[in-house]
Amino acid sequence: MAEPTLQPAWVLHRQAYGDSGFLVELLTAETGRLTVVARGARRKARGGSVMGLLQPFLPLLVAWSGRGELKSLKRVEVAAAAVPLQGRATFSALYINELLTRLLPRFDPMPELFALYGQVLQQLVQGEEAWLLRQFELRLLTELGYAQALSVDFQGDAIEAASHYRYLPSEGFSRQIVAGDSRERNESPESLVSGSLLLELDQALESERVPSPAGRKLLKTINRMAFDHLLGGRPLKSRELMRAFLRG
Repeated sequence: MAEPTLQPAWVLHRQAYGDSGFLVELLTAETGRLTVVARGARRKARGGSVMGLLQPFLPLLVAWSGRGELKSLKRVEVAAAAVPLQGRATFSALYINELLTRLLPRFDPMPELFALYGQVLQQLVQGEEAWLLRQFELRLLTELGYAQALSVDFQGDAIEAASHYRYLPSEGFSRQIVAGDSRERNESPESLVSGSLLLELDQALESERVPSPAGRKLLKTINRMAFDHLLGGRPLKSRELMRAFLRG
């Protein structure tokens, strides 16, 4: 029987399984996200245990077998040095890992997302993690089919600079009537976004420029609402870890 083919991979998450094994969530270049059982991973072996290799942020080459959804890990090798994340950058990377673990479908190859993941980890070492996270969030939403158009509302009408909009993750942007517009009842401007800011953000993203501080804040809000909707309102543990780290 032919040996399973090694694939580039990253560990997204792992948890204990049985007496000496792990369940490991992997992001792979050619197969996408999958779960493997690493049996006996905590046993000592020449050169160290498999557990020592199955670490987040360490580029790996892995091979597995099995016909069902749960695969058996057959081989693992280190492909390169671990990404030297520290402090806040580590929590940002854990946030990315949790999003991928909870939202990516199994066995759906996304080679561009896989490549971007490795690039973002390296860039997190240099800082600017907030904008890097926004960029990765946008790419992930695009891959999941939930990217939000910023130039049109949910009815397909062009966003008007002078109007205000409310974002509904299940639909899109809905034009709202605010004070000063007597054609319909007034709507409080709280939690609304101006059409001019939406268009400014759209133009910045289209031209691959870093948006203004107001644009980046808006994008963070839109992305968070979209992910909360996809997660069914279930909180992300990595956000709690980040908040605890910042409080400490």
